[in-house]
Amino acid sequence: MARALMTFRQLLQWRGPSLRGLVFLLVGAAAAYAGAVTLYLTISVGSAAFTLGEGTTAIVALQDDLGHRQALLNVALDRCRELLAGTGPTRR
Repeated sequence: MARALMTFRQLLQWRGPSLRGLVFLLVGAAAAYAGAVTLYLTISVGSAAFTLGEGTTAIVALQDDLGHRQALLNVALDRCRELLAGTGPTRR
């Protein structure tokens, strides 16, 4: 009985955490933190990036239209210059 009581006391004594246990605990906590940060950034930044992509697509379409209009205006300007150059006074 005394021997059983002594063994029970030894089991109840706190020996402190083992190095292996601490390493597993730290690695597990780091993995959980990294996973949580990854999910958070994927959800929050992903939606913002999607919205930014849609806005960029709209701006590119507007710039393409503006470039087309500018090209047409350049053609019209060239024709106006040709007409004005041909209608100048020719008296000599």
